[in-house]
Amino acid sequence: KYSKKNQVKLLISDIRKLLPQVVIVLGGPEVSEVPEDSLTKYKPDYVIAGAGEKAWPELILALIDGRQMPRVIRMPVSLTETQFPYLPHEDLKNHLVYYEASRGCANRCAYCLSSVNRQIEFRPLELVFDDLEKLWRMGVRQVKFVDRTFNLDKSRTMLIWQHLKEKYPEGNFHFEIAADRITDEELEFLKKIPKGLFQMEIGVQSTYEPTLEAINRKTDITKLLQRLKELSQETDVLIYADLIAGLPYESFARFLQSFRDVIQTRTDRLHLGFLKLLPGTALRENAKELGLIYSDYPPYEILKTEQISFGELNWLKGLDWTVDTYYNSGFFEETLKNISSSKLGDFLIELTDKLKDANELNRRRKLEFRFEFLAKSYPVLADFVLIDFFKQGLSRSLPSWYEGEIYLESNYELERKLAPENKNPVLILRLSEKLQQVYQTPKIALIMGEPHIDRRCEKIIKL
Repeated sequence: KYSKKNQVKLLISDIRKLLPQVVIVLGGPEVSEVPEDSLTKYKPDYVIAGAGEKAWPELILALIDGRQMPRVIRMPVSLTETQFPYLPHEDLKNHLVYYEASRGCANRCAYCLSSVNRQIEFRPLELVFDDLEKLWRMGVRQVKFVDRTFNLDKSRTMLIWQHLKEKYPEGNFHFEIAADRITDEELEFLKKIPKGLFQMEIGVQSTYEPTLEAINRKTDITKLLQRLKELSQETDVLIYADLIAGLPYESFARFLQSFRDVIQTRTDRLHLGFLKLLPGTALRENAKELGLIYSDYPPYEILKTEQISFGELNWLKGLDWTVDTYYNSGFFEETLKNISSSKLGDFLIELTDKLKDANELNRRRKLEFRFEFLAKSYPVLADFVLIDFFKQGLSRSLPSWYEGEIYLESNYELERKLAPENKNPVLILRLSEKLQQVYQTPKIALIMGEPHIDRRCEKIIKL
């Protein structure tokens, strides 16, 4: 099977033949775990094990000077010593950049390579603030902090968040956090963060206690779900949540319960991942006794466990596609918010079955078809689906699949009053009786974006 590891092995072999004088150096977490094995397997000249900030320039200088270096190079480095990670002349305008304000992980998650290095080190705040100012001046679009648990140190977390809010209100910053560690003070602060400034990724992984215990993940799951709900519904922070299928002791039915638990918090995005048994992790070492069967090839994905079959895992990949298409996309906002939170998980599970039966899972289709399929599958939701259809700017007339009571009205004077500059199209909808009760008005106006910029709905006005 063609994989990145095999690709590297083949590439090194070809480079040896074409450029025998070239020095080949490998680095990264996989080769760092057992670097001596990597020397035998890939046959590089050197392996840098662990951090490379000091080892790489030292190796270059040694090669220039003709000095001998060990084939496995280990040179730990402090974040106090590391330089600004980007070159001054790099064109980073409108780019996403990764930034490390701390290194190491306090957790011991059995599936993660980060658990190998439990020594936590924080980059001094004055250096962090200096680095962020440089990135801001370079015009970056987003700074993605790669700290494994950004809110590990409460006072430090608040100092950085306050600094970002005050200095870069037009910026965008992404963090990985532990939701159950969010304090009341932090939550109140996050409620004041303007929309678009912060994004947060929260790894739930499972809500099943025996599974969390098996993977060494100490989580107050009740508090986590409560904080996830509060962050999603009471702040303008964009919240991403993650689950992992194929973990020890979690059956198909129990994973679906984890899914229901998380989706009912109304997190902005939900990603369903699938367990990878990486070399050097505790789950990989204990896979046999735990009944975990995984692929021999990168990324070493789980194939089945004693609790969940290959077919069930494959079905969950269909659920992940459904969630991405109908939930994460944001295209069906009006429809989904009118499904009760307690039933939202079951709705998406049932929709996955309908898509599978119609052979529509993972199938490329125009966006218009997604609306049609949903409206025909759930006629009771068709009115809401129509509102979402119009909000995406897909049409300015009723689609052929809609058979309900909503209709378009034409009122030029009102349209110009609502959009006086005559740039933004306006759609006036006479609502059905059901939607009149929901929106508390007989009519709504959709103020659309400029056609050649962003044609989607900018706001809804009750008339």
